[in-house]
Amino acid sequence: MAQVPFAITFREQDVRTVFERNQNWWGDQNQFNIDKIELLPIKNDATRIAALLSGEIDYTNVVPVQDLDRIAASADHQISQVAQNRTIFFGLDQGSAELSSSNIKGKNPFADKRVRQAMYQALDMDAIKDKVMRGQSFPAGIITAPGVNGYTKAHDARLPYDPNAAKQLLADAGLSRWF
Repeated sequence: MAQVPFAITFREQDVRTVFERNQNWWGDQNQFNIDKIELLPIKNDATRIAALLSGEIDYTNVVPVQDLDRIAASADHQISQVAQNRTIFFGLDQGSAELSSSNIKGKNPFADKRVRQAMYQALDMDAIKDKVMRGQSFPAGIITAPGVNGYTKAHDARLPYDPNAAKQLLADAGLSRWF
């Protein structure tokens, strides 16, 4: 066996992989309180959470946010969370002379900073945080997350959600027929 604390003793791809403690490992055998790990890849979220809650599996690191409260309410389970380094953003085609899928012909509205800012201020990021992400996110002003080289707190400030300002910006850009 290789010199690792656990070794694969059985593998059926996409069904089950078994890891057992390597008795020949050179490190401290008492460092681990686990003798065997069975990895069961369960792709369907509902099936995986049902398996967790029924005791069929002991652990999962993939939990849909809508199931967190149900798992936390179980006396047999505990939720442990860490912040993830993930950014979701809109990428807008600012470079094309005309958008290929737009009903506005002869120009690209996204080339105008006012239009991009109107979209930015028309999005209620707190509502997205609360309703879509179920409190499991935080709105960011820049794509770089805290803890990543290049993050600058001063640049992470966001403009406020302001639908009226967004409407005015679109009107100023000559796109008032959009609202």
